[in-house]
Amino acid sequence: MSIASSWSSTQLASQLIMPRLNTDSFFTDSVYRKSIEDLVLMGIGGFCIFDGNTETALQMTELLQAIAPIPLIFSSDFEYGLPMRLTEGTSFPHAMAIGRTNEPSNAYLIGQAIAKEALSVGVNWNFAPVCDINSNKLNPIINIRSYGETPEIVSRFSAEFIKGTQEKSVAACAKHFPGHGDTETDSHLALPVLKKTIQELSQLELKPFHNAVQNGVWSVMIGHLALPAIDDSHKPASLSSSIINILRQDLNFEGLIVTDALDMKAVIDNYPIDEIAYMALNAGNDIALMPLNPIDSIKFMADKIDSDNNLKRKLENSAERFYNLKRKCGLIPQFAKPHLHNQIFSDHLSKALKIAHKSVVLDGNINLLPIPNDVKIAVYAILQTDHDLQSGNRFFTMLAQAVENDCDFAFIDSSIIDEHIQGFLDGTEEAELIIFAVFIKSVSFIGSVQLEENLRNAITKLSAGKKTIIVLFGNPYLSEALKYDLLISTFSDSFASLAASVIYLSDRNDALNY
Repeated sequence: MSIASSWSSTQLASQLIMPRLNTDSFFTDSVYRKSIEDLVLMGIGGFCIFDGNTETALQMTELLQAIAPIPLIFSSDFEYGLPMRLTEGTSFPHAMAIGRTNEPSNAYLIGQAIAKEALSVGVNWNFAPVCDINSNKLNPIINIRSYGETPEIVSRFSAEFIKGTQEKSVAACAKHFPGHGDTETDSHLALPVLKKTIQELSQLELKPFHNAVQNGVWSVMIGHLALPAIDDSHKPASLSSSIINILRQDLNFEGLIVTDALDMKAVIDNYPIDEIAYMALNAGNDIALMPLNPIDSIKFMADKIDSDNNLKRKLENSAERFYNLKRKCGLIPQFAKPHLHNQIFSDHLSKALKIAHKSVVLDGNINLLPIPNDVKIAVYAILQTDHDLQSGNRFFTMLAQAVENDCDFAFIDSSIIDEHIQGFLDGTEEAELIIFAVFIKSVSFIGSVQLEENLRNAITKLSAGKKTIIVLFGNPYLSEALKYDLLISTFSDSFASLAASVIYLSDRNDALNY
């Protein structure tokens, strides 16, 4: 008999929907908090966590577990660590940086470390690793989130991340099936279309997912991208039974299938919002992640269950798989209270730095390193979004502390005009060495990982006639459009990657031994 056979239609629908949960709002907005508690009492299966710090996240997960009729599972996108969603935790190098170390064991170590930190805040499901192959340099949303450009690299490193994660009783999640790497559209903004046949997918995109299944991954996330050669209705994979069946039947995956977030424009701009979760679960997903209106989605789903016995049986099977995932994570039969160990984070920082240092790639005149103390330098941070101000400030601070040079620092973004450039030139006329720290990478809702023309123009004018070092803290392919004497590619803008670049610039290798 199915676990869910005695549940009401509302309970069954609730268990298979995983809403977004904002930690800060939970503690500052009483109306929002009441709505979340009501969802728990309805029988919601779990939540996907955003924002807050390690202490508030832990407090919230414990409070909600205490009132849950069935233990909740909390999930999040901790691809490179807790800081991807929280304000604290260890910021590990991004996947592409790990891939550049050529040591898959590093992915295993990081998978274990992130799992330990996730558990310390009550999270048992990490939506990682990214199994997409970054085969398209113009891809605006995968880029450095991928381990590399070949199925071999992505397969080897993702399998080790999965192993390290699941050994700690945290569920890993291979995403975004059937492969988001060869697209030029961000599904947060619109529906990408991948014009490949099943045979072409099998030769490239599907290989890391097949390998993940063979290595026992507990869950797979379905992406929002259309494959008209497989489903001529142009439905995204997340709503297509034809594409989901490839995972179930061709790859023989028996674990849990979860959609990508259902609040993304690739789906909400094309389908009735309250029906999307139903469409996703009816197509073969087990969990509908982050529908815009979870209460309305539950009500719509419950009505469908009441009138469709085949749907009810299908969803009962999904509930059984979800229950088994919770059991694997140690949440059933009884939720065990996690504990926050600060020692975890201090130990992991050293590990992150050493791996980040191994991942750095140098190209050009390495005799410029380390920077001689008597050389006057000007350093510019090229920003993509306001969020990069923090990373730029960190880089400036670390570099200033590591070198004894006379340094000038400045920020540049896409609003720069010739008048600004001339002002910078006048202020740094005596500088002998120019350093550009470039913070351009895949970011949701931006739609591009390219360097805008006026930014390229600024780099060209500011570096004219002077030795130039470019440090890429993100998209490594930008080097193809830039001139430099030395290129430092870190493939990541994590704290550890910032520090690793400063070690190369300053020869402060003693920092690796702390």
